Amino acid sequence: VQFTNGELQSAYESYMKALAIKRKGFGPDHVSVAFSANNVGDTLIKLGRPAEALPYCEDALRIWAAAQGEHSPSLALPLLGLSEAYLALGQPVEADAHIRRALALASTENVDPTDLANMHFVAARTAWALGADLGEVVALAEESKALYEAAERPSPNEVAAIEDFIADPR
Repeated sequence: VQFTNGELQSAYESYMKALAIKRKGFGPDHVSVAFSANNVGDTLIKLGRPAEALPYCEDALRIWAAAQGEHSPSLALPLLGLSEAYLALGQPVEADAHIRRALALASTENVDPTDLANMHFVAARTAWALGADLGEVVALAEESKALYEAAERPSPNEVAAIEDFIADPR
């Protein structure tokens, strides 16, 4: 709720507490730990601290891969986080490898439409950072926008960010 309401610092603190409790109660390699580690990573990215997010996203990826296999659609979420972090760090080549894998895994199973929309927007921004054709970039961004608009949960801030990006890719 805190994350959704934009209370990112409070969300970060809550996620860190949950992560510590789960690590102590379940051990460091439990899938529940992966969820919390991924939440911490996502929040750190939104707080503008992508370098700090990387180990949490990597930990979530490692745990999910060990528990569910290298081809599990569950890996799409930490791969998305890694992509966002690397993109924010100005490393689009690394971001591209992760977002391509995330999209490939997400295409194998029903994934939350909002997560899929976010993946497409990260892919659009990554493609732009890599110097891709503007048409390709806009197509990815438009796909993201359509997915957000079709999702059950409204995402007006994300749609506005996509519209701004399409008008002026940065």
